[in-house]
Amino acid sequence: MIAFRRLLRYRAFQGNVLVLLTLILRIVSRSGPYYSDASRHAHAIESGLLVIHPPGYFLFNVTGLFLSHLLRVSAADALQILNVAFSAAGAAVFYLLVSRLTSIPSPFWLSLAYICSPIVWFAGDIHSTYAAMTFFAPLLILVMLGESRLILGCMIWAVMTGFRQSDGFFVLPWMLYEALRFGWKERLIGVSAAIPLVAVWWIPTAARYRSGLLSPIRYSGDQVNGLAQGVLTGQFNIHAAVNAFHATSGMIMIWGVLTPLVCLGAIASVRNPLARSMTIFVAPGVAYCLLYFISDALYLAYAAAAGMILAGVYLAKWSPKKRDITYALAICVSMIFMICGHTAVGKRSESRAVADAYFLKYSVPSLKEQSDPRLASLLGACDDKSVRGICK
Repeated sequence: MIAFRRLLRYRAFQGNVLVLLTLILRIVSRSGPYYSDASRHAHAIESGLLVIHPPGYFLFNVTGLFLSHLLRVSAADALQILNVAFSAAGAAVFYLLVSRLTSIPSPFWLSLAYICSPIVWFAGDIHSTYAAMTFFAPLLILVMLGESRLILGCMIWAVMTGFRQSDGFFVLPWMLYEALRFGWKERLIGVSAAIPLVAVWWIPTAARYRSGLLSPIRYSGDQVNGLAQGVLTGQFNIHAAVNAFHATSGMIMIWGVLTPLVCLGAIASVRNPLARSMTIFVAPGVAYCLLYFISDALYLAYAAAAGMILAGVYLAKWSPKKRDITYALAICVSMIFMICGHTAVGKRSESRAVADAYFLKYSVPSLKEQSDPRLASLLGACDDKSVRGICK
């Protein structure tokens, strides 16, 4: 028994347990194509186009193409294997990261809370680009904070941005902030190393759009501007309120029971350098989703790791017993939600229609994308000419 307890304390053993558990959870709960983008990714790989709607996601699709040929599986299976691998590797990287941060106790339990996060879990189950962020985000933090290696960090940022361009731009202010700790020589070398890695996926993407080198930015801007409904668009109505609600619910879906502690950890950033760094990491994306546009909660997957660290910073002040109880509660609630959660069948109530449209089911929280007249009527939007005339 004593030998077993000693074994449990070894970081390598704990890390392997987390990876194995992640693999089991993701494989057992894996899904078929979930969002419409899933079939688009598979078609892009099979057709050789390798891009879908802006910004294209070329690097994700070309990686799926490589795996499909290497393992001799379908494009859909290749993407699922890729995301399960990202999820498992992300568990190992996050555990290594929080183990290096001496100001955060109980790294194993915090890591378990991370892999059981509904968004982190769900991202590894579906055929989309979000699972990559559950790996690259903690890896980038590990390299920049745990290893203090700016050049390698710039290279990781370039690859991370290739998988999800918006998340790379959300993280860019944090990269600039952390770069201040390094000398000019390292900064210049880091930028020089990142540029060709960005070009590897940027140029093929632009070539497929056939509209110039800046076409990925231009088309992405047009797409988002057409869907945006937050207060930064000048709207102060039900659409803006729903957008903010959807972003808030997305944060709850990421951190669950720990969400209030994430916020308290961000407040601690006034005095705590680690909390300040993680707040800067999270803030741009959260502000964008709250005030401008969020499609679904998975948009915030890139912020999952940094938010968990903020919670860990705040929980470090608590007694070990109280802290472990909090982690156990967060883990249990997340697991119960993911294992037992299901969509209702049969006729929906009006409250269920609203919940589906803005929280549970639909990926785009906009009346313009729905076709339920009861929902439009309930939200008083039947007179809105932009709602495609769904009210009879």
